[in-house]
Amino acid sequence: MDLELFLDSLGNLGALLSVALEQVQDARDEFILNANEKQFGSLEHSATEVRFCSEQFERQFNRIEYLVAKRLSMCDCCTKQAQVFPHSQAPKS
Repeated sequence: MDLELFLDSLGNLGALLSVALEQVQDARDEFILNANEKQFGSLEHSATEVRFCSEQFERQFNRIEYLVAKRLSMCDCCTKQAQVFPHSQAPKS
């Protein structure tokens, strides 16, 4: 996958979620007052799907953060090692 496409997709997702959240907040009270039983059922179904997706995204972002931290700590270690040991004297792993 193209890395820029990945970043663009995350940015688009953030914008979409922001707009959706704003719409939910704006319509919430009116929905509660005026919705019928069938619409409440649809709300429950949609809320379940959104919660499931949110949990999946949370897991993915936690994994990404872990892997980024791991990579940065490895790079930081390599950078410090390179500063302490010139390339010709760097210890072999």
